[in-house]
Amino acid sequence: MGADLGATALSPDALRDGQITAITDGARLRLTRDGISAQTLLARLDAIALATPRTKRLAGSPAEGRITWITRSVLWGFPDYTTAEARPEGSATTLTVIARHRFGHQDLGVNARRLQDWRAALAP
Repeated sequence: MGADLGATALSPDALRDGQITAITDGARLRLTRDGISAQTLLARLDAIALATPRTKRLAGSPAEGRITWITRSVLWGFPDYTTAEARPEGSATTLTVIARHRFGHQDLGVNARRLQDWRAALAP
């Protein structure tokens, strides 16, 4: 299975809202939304993720507050893992997402593009 993300990988403190940041093996995104529960926001993202070609849920659920999906590349079927965690913060919810490749030295921007698409689909 994928590497242990640890507390640092999904820490929302390292990102500005709406920003997608490149990391060694992929990309990260942080979004804050007012007036929506963590479970509802994560359920919306889950529906978006599951509508993405070659993507299936690997672990977690909106009720658990954390989900990991696996998306396979078109040509060779290499796996990319995307993990999202939603946490309530007062009347808002912070969603932190990390997308990373499993094999190789770089992802050629595939994970950042997936996060851009998912961010756009989540737009209010």
